[in-house]
Amino acid sequence: MRDCTDEWVWEMRAPVTAQERTFGGIPEWIEDVWRLRGLVLYDDGRRPQFLGDDGQFADRDPLDLASYHVLGWCAGELVGCIRFIPVTVPGLTEQVLGCAKFDELLAALKTDRQSTVEVGRWIVHPEYRRHRVALSLVGGCWSYVQRLGFRMAVATVGTRGKQDAILQRTGLNPVPGFPPVPCEAFDDELRTMYAVVREPAPNFRGMVEQMRGRLAQAAPQAESGLLRESA
Repeated sequence: MRDCTDEWVWEMRAPVTAQERTFGGIPEWIEDVWRLRGLVLYDDGRRPQFLGDDGQFADRDPLDLASYHVLGWCAGELVGCIRFIPVTVPGLTEQVLGCAKFDELLAALKTDRQSTVEVGRWIVHPEYRRHRVALSLVGGCWSYVQRLGFRMAVATVGTRGKQDAILQRTGLNPVPGFPPVPCEAFDDELRTMYAVVREPAPNFRGMVEQMRGRLAQAAPQAESGLLRESA
């Protein structure tokens, strides 16, 4: 754990525009996200696919370009990230369940693709896991999803590191009738969870509101300004 007293930056990023892709290629912040996720997901060799032949860690997922992100930086270093994407674009949950089962999931939750997002790739640098970064990211993501008017969120969450138990305390719940699914790529069992966006857990609403305040000045645009504050 780092007792970071330097300046923190909390940042919202909207999907990368076609113009940005055409003229700028992959934005630097996306590269930063890929490197951080690759480092954490590699996990000392547990998932070797996240270490490239060039010796660099990376989790290069094309869905990132179509996703919204909340990022946490400390002293100029990206230390945490989380993303969400409207399920009008097929995400990890649909890939794991299959299209027919995913449609069954939406029907069970009484929602539709236009009203629903998938939350995922919730990652924190190992040196910051005892800090409040992880829950701050979830709170920021929750406030961002509320801000954009979505009604329901789904997530496919690892059980090995107890991520599902942590998220259940924030207001996500396992979907009845959808048991955990083994996933070789992530060396984990993935549990399908959901949240009603307007209903975070009572003891987590304060964090959602706190992060709403921190992100209030940041427009949901790729070029949004950064919000800086003391830790």
